[in-house]
Amino acid sequence: MKRGWAITAALVTVVIILGKSAELQLPTLLYVAGASFWGLALLRRAPLRAQWRGVASFMVAAASVALLYELPWSRREQFLNDLYSIQPGSPVAEVRHIMAGYLVGSGVPGRDGTGEVVVPDAIIFRHSTAPEYNSEWGVVHFREGRVTEVSHAYD
Repeated sequence: MKRGWAITAALVTVVIILGKSAELQLPTLLYVAGASFWGLALLRRAPLRAQWRGVASFMVAAASVALLYELPWSRREQFLNDLYSIQPGSPVAEVRHIMAGYLVGSGVPGRDGTGEVVVPDAIIFRHSTAPEYNSEWGVVHFREGRVTEVSHAYD
């Protein structure tokens, strides 16, 4: 294993893990770089048959990086996945089924203080009541009982 490439690969992996756990939107290129650095660290100049352990290790590292990329690590990430899975033309019942695990409503008092802020012909979904996400909404707009638009409004 080449020491320089291994250190670089380990650092990129740490950045990916910290970024995901901090709910940062990391560029896909960072994941590709991580897998590439692991490949450079594990492979050497020799016939492929002679380095089967390195190839197998690289496959495991690449699969791990792909898994890091695909897994939703937070409730917010799962919320956005569910929100953007709603298709235009879907009925209200289907939307409510997809978003069943989330809060409904803005959670923000209206101007008159008697109710919540509402968006006409839309349902507002939230994933958290935490202060840092208090105005992060998934807004699903309807016309005649069918989805016309899905949007994400955030702080």
